[in-house]
Amino acid sequence: MTAELRLPSVKGALRYWYRAINPHFQKVPEGGKATWEEILFGGTGGGAGQSAFFMRKKNENLKIMRMSSLPRDLDYFSFFLRRRCSYISPVSNYADKLSGRFTIQLLLRPHRNANKVAPDWKGLVSSLWMLGHIGGLGARSRRGFGTIALQEWQADDPEIQQWMDQLPIAHEASTIEEWIKRFQCGLQQIQFWFSPWDHCNHTIVDQRTTFFLANEGSDTELKAMVAGMQVIKGFRSEHKEHRLFLGLPLMVSSKKNGQRYQILPKRYQRVPSPVWLRVIQIGQQYYPFFAILSAPFPDKLIKKVGNKQKNHPFCYHKALQMFKGYIKNQPFWEVR
Repeated sequence: MTAELRLPSVKGALRYWYRAINPHFQKVPEGGKATWEEILFGGTGGGAGQSAFFMRKKNENLKIMRMSSLPRDLDYFSFFLRRRCSYISPVSNYADKLSGRFTIQLLLRPHRNANKVAPDWKGLVSSLWMLGHIGGLGARSRRGFGTIALQEWQADDPEIQQWMDQLPIAHEASTIEEWIKRFQCGLQQIQFWFSPWDHCNHTIVDQRTTFFLANEGSDTELKAMVAGMQVIKGFRSEHKEHRLFLGLPLMVSSKKNGQRYQILPKRYQRVPSPVWLRVIQIGQQYYPFFAILSAPFPDKLIKKVGNKQKNHPFCYHKALQMFKGYIKNQPFWEVR
């Protein structure tokens, strides 16, 4: 399949980050007939209706490029991005990627919905900022692929523009110190706008969320991505008993007897990683950046060998702290 920028994917990513920052996204506001999320993004529930805004692409200047090959010991990071083997055309089996700049225009619908509640435009602005500083689009976006960076924005509405002005764009920075300052300012402003989280039943950004930025850059995006992947690989190799928090299910091959077994949650199909890796460009240098989000984890895991299975003990919070400690011992700055 050819790589392309799909607006539904962008909208889905914005919805994801809206859920991550707004503790009340599932609540129905007073006088409304739908939740805050449904009023803004649309939904299928009663009274939800269509999204409060349209999206369209403008000034798209994206090039389709073949992804660069990763070092062999890191090849598993791109497993789901590789093409199926072809005996006819023995070229690189990596999928295509998009590279370049693009502009997306959001057109706000007139406020005529049956909810009698204005959409959460401040939440939409905050979601855009989060997507452009932490998130990504497409497959394996948590592992550095599909990274997008917010470069500039503007609004015709004076109130919305005022909100944008309160969220500095970190990617305008020319030094690491300035980037961190801008990022912290924007993140703290968003957290000030929304109530603190008092529960965690999905991935969220709260006071426990931690960020790490490398203090040494690379001259290419690929080198910076590899540096970040090496951190994850190093932790997985040195702390095998704690690596489960990086995502499940996990297939393991025993070196003792060659037996393969699987560790997976007891009540769920899969558990996504709370760790997001992306590459930040500051000036002419590229830096790996980690976001360790707050997320729930199953209370019970099972170890499955063939048709047999048994409970597998695991302490998620200990593994999380071990990973943070591991990064702190690397050349990274903690950003909060």
